[in-house]
Amino acid sequence: QHISIAPDPGEGDRIKQYCLKNGLSTNYTFIAESSAKALPSLITTIPSLDFVFIDGAHRYPFAEIDYHFTEQKLKVGGYMVIDDVHMPSVKQLYRFLKKEKNL
Repeated sequence: QHISIAPDPGEGDRIKQYCLKNGLSTNYTFIAESSAKALPSLITTIPSLDFVFIDGAHRYPFAEIDYHFTEQKLKVGGYMVIDDVHMPSVKQLYRFLKKEKNL
């Protein structure tokens, strides 16, 4: 199961069309909302996550918000990918995670 969150409702349609055109499964949930608004309630309905890809708003503190709500559900052995670590607001999260001993 795949869940994608983005504020642009047209993005969900573009993803579905791409999947259909390329013979990929369209069994996914698209939430047209900011992850800062969607994740607090969504995460309570999800037992665990295998993979998290953080590529949301690049303003502070949005990467940290996405991390905060998803890391608690990430399975041991799961993967978290953080995009755009060269950007100052995202780099702050990246630097924190590199130093964190409990990860």
